[in-house]
Amino acid sequence: MFAFNPIEKKAAIILGLLLLASLFFQSSAVFWGVLLGGLLGILNFHWLWWITAKVFLENKKIYGFQYPTKFFCLAAIIFFILRRGDINFLAFLIGLSVFIPAILITAWPINFLKQDRLKKL
Repeated sequence: MFAFNPIEKKAAIILGLLLLASLFFQSSAVFWGVLLGGLLGILNFHWLWWITAKVFLENKKIYGFQYPTKFFCLAAIIFFILRRGDINFLAFLIGLSVFIPAILITAWPINFLKQDRLKKL
């Protein structure tokens, strides 16, 4: 049911590496910030991927109404996590952004393959 795409797999690996790095700080606030931010970032990316696939690939426009629902749910979760104040804000932002290097790592080889094909033409 919850199938990971290549970007999500790489984001999970990056999150694991960041969690190991957060142990260096010996602070539970940093660890929980990275963990919660990373899980929320991966959940956001997966939910966005699923909605987009339903709307554009399967042509089910009714799923488009989930965009605002997703936004408000994630905004509320982020608000409550930050309101509690037991986490490091910078670590939370770093955790939220784990999918950015995952996208770059996934797209980089594809871009090089396309350039090699164009050179052969």
